[in-house]
Amino acid sequence: MQKTTTYINKDTGESIVVDWSKQHPGIHRGLWRDVTVLMPEVAELIKNTFPEYSTWDGVDESDLDKPALKFYYERQDFIWDIKVVMLMPGQWPCIPNWHYDLIPRDSKGKQDFTKVDPDWCMNMWMWISGPPLTMFRFCSRELGVELDPRRIDIDHEVVQPETWYPFTQLDEHQGQPATEHGWRAFIRATPPSLVLPSDNPLRRHSQVYLDAKNFKW
Repeated sequence: MQKTTTYINKDTGESIVVDWSKQHPGIHRGLWRDVTVLMPEVAELIKNTFPEYSTWDGVDESDLDKPALKFYYERQDFIWDIKVVMLMPGQWPCIPNWHYDLIPRDSKGKQDFTKVDPDWCMNMWMWISGPPLTMFRFCSRELGVELDPRRIDIDHEVVQPETWYPFTQLDEHQGQPATEHGWRAFIRATPPSLVLPSDNPLRRHSQVYLDAKNFKW
């Protein structure tokens, strides 16, 4: 499992390496300025890889009021989550069972799907550095959700590393366990209408999940 990510600086053409073993554990619901201050190397990676409005193919500015384009955000508008973990075989870097992100909950803490309108699902973005890879069931397709035009056509359930994927609250997903020792980084960009920024966005630690019956030190 690799511990670095290499990307190309769009301005200079230079290859830049991010060593995840030298980064903070991450950011929890931070503003873009938090990312630039607390994790500047990761901010540069995002700046050089995150899909920009100017790169949309076949999108006319006069169409920006159409439903499919209603979630036009640039990177500085999002709320950012970054999680960097060191993994051992058998450890999950994220929730290991099928689940949804940011479904509102009722007074008893139960997810309330009636509060998510398929016609107004908000597009989030995710990026992972490498294995273990996240598995998705893109349920929003079946519900006829208007998707961000930058959305990548995904024919497989397992997302690929170092690739930005848009997804919605109605896209079910789960983590997979690590099969070797190494480092993994996860980045999620969330529209500000879905979450509030944290007053203390720097992650002090990152938890992993494991099967206590089978895990051995």
